[in-house]
Amino acid sequence: MTFIASVPTDHDDEGGFTLTVALPAEVTNLVTRLVTEETGTAHIEGETADYVVQAHVEHDFGYLFYVDDRSDAAYSVGDPRSPGIESSEQSFPAGSGVGLDVFDAALRQLLDTDGRPTAVSWRAVDIR
Repeated sequence: MTFIASVPTDHDDEGGFTLTVALPAEVTNLVTRLVTEETGTAHIEGETADYVVQAHVEHDFGYLFYVDDRSDAAYSVGDPRSPGIESSEQSFPAGSGVGLDVFDAALRQLLDTDGRPTAVSWRAVDIR
């Protein structure tokens, strides 16, 4: 499967970068780039599937928000010590940050299945 990640950055005159991710090594590249301070929240869409993921890294935690037309919108359930994140792209509640190894595994699973990853637990949220 393939997904497309659009990532805003603070240091790029163009406002960010876009990656087409089709291989596990490209997931690792995306995660590595999200770890830097200059990146914002990645907006990820399936190339052939109808889902949207917001993925963010801060404070050594990875944060995920997932929505599709088959299930409730949801935040990842993570470490209770992970702080809430407020960004211009997406906010994440406290306790929704997971370890970077789990974050990477969830994005790899997204690549493999084109559906909501089961590598993390999810907390449904009403976005209506």
